[in-house]
Amino acid sequence: MSNLDIRWEIFPKIRLSSNESYTVTSAVSDNFRPAFVNSGLGEASSFNSRAYNLYSRNMISYDNSFNDETHNINFYAFNEITKNTYRANNLMTMGTANDDIEGPYGNNAYQSYNGTSSYTDYRGLAYGASFSYNYMKKYMLDLSIRTDGTSTNGPNSGWTKNPTVGLRWNFYKENWMKGISWLDYGSFRFSWGKNIIPTGTIFDVYGKYSQGDGYNNENSIVNSWGSIPNPNFLPQTTSMFNWGTEAGFLQGRIDFVYEFYYKTVTNQISVQNIADINGFGSLSSNDLANADWGHELTLSFRPLNPKSPVKWTLSTNASYVKDILTQLPNGQRQLIGEVGDDNLPVLQRLGRNVFTNLLFNTKGVYATDADVPINPADGKPMRVVKNGVVTFFQAGDPIWADLNGDYIIDDNDRVAVGNPRPLITGGITNFLQYKNFSLNINMSFTLLRDIINTSVAEKFDYFADPTEMNVLVPIAEYDFWQKPGDNSKYPNPFNFIHYDAIDPFRVNQTMYMEDGSYVKINNITLGYNLNRDWTKKWGVTSCRLYLTAANVATFSHYSGPNPENVTDLGYDNSNGYPNRRNFTFGLNVQF
Repeated sequence: MSNLDIRWEIFPKIRLSSNESYTVTSAVSDNFRPAFVNSGLGEASSFNSRAYNLYSRNMISYDNSFNDETHNINFYAFNEITKNTYRANNLMTMGTANDDIEGPYGNNAYQSYNGTSSYTDYRGLAYGASFSYNYMKKYMLDLSIRTDGTSTNGPNSGWTKNPTVGLRWNFYKENWMKGISWLDYGSFRFSWGKNIIPTGTIFDVYGKYSQGDGYNNENSIVNSWGSIPNPNFLPQTTSMFNWGTEAGFLQGRIDFVYEFYYKTVTNQISVQNIADINGFGSLSSNDLANADWGHELTLSFRPLNPKSPVKWTLSTNASYVKDILTQLPNGQRQLIGEVGDDNLPVLQRLGRNVFTNLLFNTKGVYATDADVPINPADGKPMRVVKNGVVTFFQAGDPIWADLNGDYIIDDNDRVAVGNPRPLITGGITNFLQYKNFSLNINMSFTLLRDIINTSVAEKFDYFADPTEMNVLVPIAEYDFWQKPGDNSKYPNPFNFIHYDAIDPFRVNQTMYMEDGSYVKINNITLGYNLNRDWTKKWGVTSCRLYLTAANVATFSHYSGPNPENVTDLGYDNSNGYPNRRNFTFGLNVQF
């Protein structure tokens, strides 16, 4: 790894600078597993990788003030070069002749392999300029432009231009504001800008070749028919508008910051399956987009007199964020798909939040067999059909809304409900100091978010198959169906024969959806600074003792173990355990 930073003032107020860095990272791993611990097959493997990262930025700048700093300007222009390359090779021989001979001969060729397992190559070139001007630090203007070209841009896409503009008015510096003693500072600001994030790889743009079958006893190189090349591939683009104001009052006792923003994220990568008539399986395109807007507020209070022996600072911040989906591939208005390792069903619909869970609407549990609706067309009860086998609902099964009225519960009866993304988040910090003692309390809150309580579903799922060696946890605390006539919240967990067909405790149902709002005391720290007059006798300039409690308490209506640890789709990801509470005693000493 090497870095070079050069700065040169070639003329007064005019400077040249150059920052260069080059990093090489390599990794090597050799392993051998003898046959007696590997099912009778000796296994020798070798892995090596190397990454090269080059970054170069060169800039010329001009900075000056005129008329006793009445007019202040700053200008700079730059160019930037980035190159990142990574390659990893793997070699594995299986079935070596014995534990002393690792190859290259005598191995099982069918189970062995070698070659390049991973390869990336990214190159970027950018240039741009920025201009700033302010008049007596009262009126401020910032303009900039940046042009980017990357190796992941399709050849038909060209360069990407990214302009920004910013305005600021420090109104407290106006002459007509000088007589207002209760105002410390105040300003309005506005900004708009655009920037890119390179996505995808060169393979999305140009396609990929791979090793094919032998031809005439010779190796062959063939087109990889996985993803069709896209010469129009674009980087992800973010455009953002921001308006804000800030002010301070009463000699530092109150600070206030408010911001409103509107952000669009376009050209997001989308992998689409295409008709096999094209010869390829999929296409990587830029047909996804969404918009976010929100409000952010920060307040700080110091209510006590500055001369008071007690120092108290109370700070709070809160944000309201709303997101909607604005574009889907091929002009579609909605898509239904599955995400994650568990293939959870989600809906993407224009005008709604980016991901919406698709859930079965649970309306209770059938108390008796007579409560199961009968189809007047054929006289048969509500049913499910799985792999061609019909299973009728009975007492103890969940009541799922039959949206299309066909008396068959299937994917057509799922509803888009809830929002896994919190609308309001924030925090509160409380700091008190008296003489050598200090107390700091940090809190956070999340409001208006829906959570799927998968921890409850997992507990009941353990009873699905009595032949499996599952750890059965107590469920007596839950209101589940046990006998005909019970009006319960949860279905019967002991109908083992019926269980596989109905799947009564599937996680994608409203029975588990709860309010995920919470207020949490993150940590409390009590500290004491020893008197310096005493510590100096021992050559210690400062000594501080402190006791910290972390994950102190969480206040929530959520019945699961932890409303914090959830996935992006709002599914409980705590594995049934709350966050542990920690206590730390510390000593900071400076000499």
